Amino acid sequence: MTPQSEATASPSVLPSFSLVAPYPEGAIVKLAGHLSEKGLLDQVVLPSRVFARTVARILDVAPGQKDRARRLRRGPSDLPELKEIGPSLELRRQLLRVPIARRLAGVSMEANKRKFDLEASRLSLDSDVVIGMPGACLQTFTSTNARMRVFHEVDAHPVARNAALKAAYGKAAAAEMASDLQIERIESELEAADLILTPSALVSRQMSANGVPSGKVLEVPYGVDLTAFRPTRTDDRRAKRPRLIYVGQISYRKGVPFLLDAVKTLSIDLTMVGPVIAKELLVGMPSNVQHVATMSQASLNVALNGADAFVIASVEDNFALVVLEALAAGLPVISTDGVGASDLLTGDLGVVVPAGSVQHLRSAMSEVDVLTAEARTTRSAAFRSRIGSDPVLNSWESYSTRVISGIVAKQAGHRKE
Repeated sequence: MTPQSEATASPSVLPSFSLVAPYPEGAIVKLAGHLSEKGLLDQVVLPSRVFARTVARILDVAPGQKDRARRLRRGPSDLPELKEIGPSLELRRQLLRVPIARRLAGVSMEANKRKFDLEASRLSLDSDVVIGMPGACLQTFTSTNARMRVFHEVDAHPVARNAALKAAYGKAAAAEMASDLQIERIESELEAADLILTPSALVSRQMSANGVPSGKVLEVPYGVDLTAFRPTRTDDRRAKRPRLIYVGQISYRKGVPFLLDAVKTLSIDLTMVGPVIAKELLVGMPSNVQHVATMSQASLNVALNGADAFVIASVEDNFALVVLEALAAGLPVISTDGVGASDLLTGDLGVVVPAGSVQHLRSAMSEVDVLTAEARTTRSAAFRSRIGSDPVLNSWESYSTRVISGIVAKQAGHRKE
């Protein structure tokens, strides 16, 4: 079935879906909405977010807190097929945000995923297709009677991640490496799955290198919200030197040490937006760098419109959705080849440099000029014209369509076997 035929096919000939996610991951949320509109969604299972929504209502009336309130509300709360489980999981998740509480309670993200998986496995998941996520679907896959179990690979293969971190930093990034227990669990989930959904050729190659048969992999690059991310500046920014922006975790995996080393001698300004994973990386930052907290979509679009280029220096990154968001806002992109989305940076969309190379990163950033409003609009329009028609550039609608079509095709192949 082609992506176009999915939109017109009768729902009676298409499979039913259950999506099971330990947090409201972006692609899962978009896919759930699309499936619901098509009448193909049985349920989307998420941890309870009652506490988050309560806090969001309080923050709505607090000065300067609307951004945080919007982030707390993220997720498909308006879908009738939503099934929230495990109220205790939400408290555990909030503890994960506080280092001291996390240590005292002995709570880890991986333990939370396992607990979620256990509770989800007790549900009746009799859809034709069940989609689960890394570290949180082993028991769900084992207990379901679904005809197809799909592993939504939102991360790198853990063996590949560890290898990339070790090669770049040695033992310095040990805290970000997957444990033997995590590797064993995820490899068991990959084995239990009938299909592995990957967002990039980078991750597909990792699957192959770690023993996953190529016929078991469905590769569909993520989509982008063209409404949320767009050029909004109508005037030219009066600046003496370029301003770059990075959005993502402040971590070793994201190549922040290389980025900071590369920018410190340049006559440019860099804003880093995102949660801090390795706080030591912010110690002694160059004077031309500032860090700000995670933003809502609306605020991020404003920040992108205030920059002249987007840069990401990851040593390992399964896709990096923000690359597409920056392109939609009209920015040129500088990326390493350790980013899955770097394969999409063809033509004049951006520049790709070797991961871990300060020299190449510095050289690319030194070429950035102040971006005019006209150039921003032109760049965005050129990118948007390719969305949906290009086999590797998707809106969220075309992403969902291609995922469904790919699963249907794989399912047909399984029946023939």
